[in-house]
Amino acid sequence: MRLFQGRKILLLAGLAGTGKTTASGFFRSFNIPVVRMGDVTDRYLRREKLVLDETNESKVRRNLRLKYGSDYYARETLPKVANKLNSSRLVIVEGLRSEEERQTFLKEFGNCRLLYLEVPSGLRKERLLKRKNRPLKLRQIELRENYEKINLGTDRLKKEADYFIKNSGTLSDLKEEIKELVKKISND
Repeated sequence: MRLFQGRKILLLAGLAGTGKTTASGFFRSFNIPVVRMGDVTDRYLRREKLVLDETNESKVRRNLRLKYGSDYYARETLPKVANKLNSSRLVIVEGLRSEEERQTFLKEFGNCRLLYLEVPSGLRKERLLKRKNRPLKLRQIELRENYEKINLGTDRLKKEADYFIKNSGTLSDLKEEIKELVKKISND
């Protein structure tokens, strides 16, 4: 385990459409660095000259985890997180999907907390259908949700969460909750 005295990592988890990327944007607005686990997929797609869309992203996510292990995304993200910890007291890791990934971060850094974002299913699907970047079709939402729940156990992370946000309000509501959470983490 690397020692980053006084440094903290906040892992963001939740099913697709719960607001992890939006929450990350709010953390950035408070000058807190964010490492996005999904960048692993994006880099692979660009390197292979594949279109960045849900079909390709889904295939790549599954194949990389099958080939390299269920915590592959966490292992690939560790160097970026360590680099950010050199200059920041708090680093956000967006996109945790499984307990195996969480354990990888805990083993490497120790001082990790988990924020689980949740949105009622109907609202979450509505947001995914309407989002500007990477909108999904209903069938894609169902397939992704089943994979994340059944294969990865993303929804089970809720039981391990140190912090919980029910993100069914406005953007202002979410920003205020993030602001309060930053204060709380800073004082822990």
